[in-house]
Amino acid sequence: MNIKVNGSMIEMQSSVRTVQDLLAFYEVSQRIIIVEHNSEIIAKEEYAKTVINDGDVFEIVQFVGGG
Repeated sequence: MNIKVNGSMIEMQSSVRTVQDLLAFYEVSQRIIIVEHNSEIIAKEEYAKTVINDGDVFEIVQFVGGG
C-alpha cells in the first residue's frame, strides 16, 4: 500500500492498518501530536478506528517544547 506522509510517498507494510499502527511504526504514538488524514484532523480517540487505505495522505505534526 502506498501512502503519503508529511509530503513523502512511502510503501507501507501490510501490518500497518490504522492510524495508531502508523504512529507506532514511526515511534510517535506516545508524544503530543496532531494527525491530519486526507485534510481532516483526527481526534486521538479515533486513531485506533481510522483505517488506512492506499493513496491516503497524512500530515503528522509533533509539538516540541523548549526554553
